[in-house]
Amino acid sequence: MARHIDYGTAAGRWAGLGPYYAMFPTGFADRVVREHTQAGDLVLDPFAGRGTAIFSAATQGRAGVGIEISPVGFVYAKAKLAAAEHDEVAHRVQEIGRVATAARYVESARALPPFFHRCFAAPVRRFLLAARDRLDWRRSATDRTAMAILLVYLHGNEGAALSNQMRQTKSMSPDYAIRWWKEHNARPPQVDPVDFLTSRLAWRYAKGTPECESSTVYFGNSMTVLPRIAARMARGDLRRAKLLLRRRPTTESRTITMISGCVSGCLAALPMPQGTETGSAANLSIVRITRPSSARCLPALSGYCDEMPRSTSERTRASSPAKQRLLSSERHSPQRIL
Repeated sequence: MARHIDYGTAAGRWAGLGPYYAMFPTGFADRVVREHTQAGDLVLDPFAGRGTAIFSAATQGRAGVGIEISPVGFVYAKAKLAAAEHDEVAHRVQEIGRVATAARYVESARALPPFFHRCFAAPVRRFLLAARDRLDWRRSATDRTAMAILLVYLHGNEGAALSNQMRQTKSMSPDYAIRWWKEHNARPPQVDPVDFLTSRLAWRYAKGTPECESSTVYFGNSMTVLPRIAARMARGDLRRAKLLLRRRPTTESRTITMISGCVSGCLAALPMPQGTETGSAANLSIVRITRPSSARCLPALSGYCDEMPRSTSERTRASSPAKQRLLSSERHSPQRIL
């Protein structure tokens, strides 16, 4: 289901923002949104990941509401839905670069575990520590966009990222990574993180920012957030969903039960015959993203969803140690929202 992404448009440049574990292709999301909704409809994704479906809805004249418990996914999704102005983000990156030269970050960078020394050069380690302290990605659009760009280029192929050679989307054991780097005599690139990120920002913003319908992604647990969304729909403060994307069979029965009050019909009792891709109840279309073991339901997704995490802890471990540490400040923990 892969498609050619048009990097000549703002939507094309922002659609793929953020390498993410078990992400599904943008072309699939575009097709589902077009086939099952009309302009002005609401798309609901309780496990939004990096916001592929919500972004697709927002750029096709629909509204989207997503929920994501992983801070990495939340940062990616929220940033591309509402990116800050380029000049503001570039200025913030420069500010972090200046702050990173402070003695506290110099000392802290030296005290990091061996993995980080093998993964990042000293200037990058200092920059990451300063970014972790200073970027309020939970509340500030500017800081969130800067953090999203930083996360995109945190790991990758040699010369294309801030780190030593490392996969983007799947966490490697720190001990394994250190052994591999030693065996291959691989060293972290000596790059200026401010110059590096500034050039990447210039490319990302070269076509502007996408025009998105009113859409958002909430940072938190779906089991907590969904009842509040349902209450808003019941009061008429939020339109009812016309498309729901659901995953993770271990939790979806509870999730479907919780949101049954916000849609027409009883979703918990909705029949989903084996081998079918979609089902519908009243005015709601339901699309099920399956694991490869159920690939006959969505053959085009086979290979994109292999090893999809089954639990919150697995989703967290899917991020690299550096990404986890970068977003681990207590002040950013999921709070009550809505």
